[in-house]
Amino acid sequence: MVIIVKCFSKSLLNNYCLSLIEKSKGFGIVLKGMVSLPKKQKVFTVLKSPHVHSKSKDQFKITIYKRLFKFPVFFISKPNIIKFRSFIVENLPVGISVKIRFE
Repeated sequence: MVIIVKCFSKSLLNNYCLSLIEKSKGFGIVLKGMVSLPKKQKVFTVLKSPHVHSKSKDQFKITIYKRLFKFPVFFISKPNIIKFRSFIVENLPVGISVKIRFE
């Protein structure tokens, strides 16, 4: 099972990742590895003036942080995997998106 977690706030992402690791141990699922994926930055440039003065601009930046978790599911019972997946979906904080893939 591979879980990819994305967030705009680094501190919120780190707190959620720590709680995810602790809860996985509670369900009997052992973490194989956690990888910090490279962050993406998007920069938007907006003109301040609607008509003239095109040299006055504002720039806004959005940074997206990602983490990848690998859980081996070969030795884990199916009910535990289903309970863990439903726990992740139900207790997802605002501002965090999660993708879950079974490999």
